[in-house]
Amino acid sequence: MAKMFKTVGIAITIPEKAKETIDRQARERGVASSLWANQIFDMGFAAVCAREKSMPATDADLDAIVGAAGLLFYGERWDTARIAAGLGISEAVVDRILAGWKTYRRGQVQPWRAWYKTARWQKLRMSILVRDLFTCQMKGCGRIEADTSQLVADHKIPHHGDETLFWNENNLQCLCKTCHDKLKQKEERRYASV
Repeated sequence: MAKMFKTVGIAITIPEKAKETIDRQARERGVASSLWANQIFDMGFAAVCAREKSMPATDADLDAIVGAAGLLFYGERWDTARIAAGLGISEAVVDRILAGWKTYRRGQVQPWRAWYKTARWQKLRMSILVRDLFTCQMKGCGRIEADTSQLVADHKIPHHGDETLFWNENNLQCLCKTCHDKLKQKEERRYASV
C-alpha cells in the first residue's frame, strides 16, 4: 500500500554531544542514526501534540510518552506497572499516555481515519442507517436499534485508505456495534493474516 501522506525534509542543528548520543543509541538499536533521530523527533512531536490537544501532561508524562514510543517502535509488549514504577508515575498515567500515543501514530500512519470525523461521513453514515432501517445486516442478527451510537456504518469490503471504497454507499451496511466489534473485526483479522 502506498504512503498516504507526503514527507518533507527538515534540517536541524544539534550540539555535538547530542549527535554523539543519537549515534550511540542508534548503534545500540541496530538502526541508522537518521532513522533514530527521526523517531526521537516523532516522539517529541507526539508529546507536544498530546500536551496541546488532548491531555494535560506533566514533564513526567512526557517522559512516559518517550518511553512508550520506544517500546512501540520496537513492537515490544509493555508492562504498564513496571513502566510506571520506573518513571515514578501512576499506572493510570502510563495507560493514558500509551492510548494517546497509539491514537497519534494511527492518525499519522493512516490519515484516512480523519475521514470519519467529517460532516460528509456523518451524513453518509446516517443515510446508510436509515436505508437499512436501523437494522443490523449481519447474517443471523437482524437487531433493530433506535440508539444510533450502537450502530456502525460498516465497510463490507475493507477500504484500507481507498477513497472510492470508503465513500461508496454500496460498500456500506448497517451493523450493530456488537456484531461489528466482535464478529466483523474478527473476520477482517482472519483475512488479513491469510
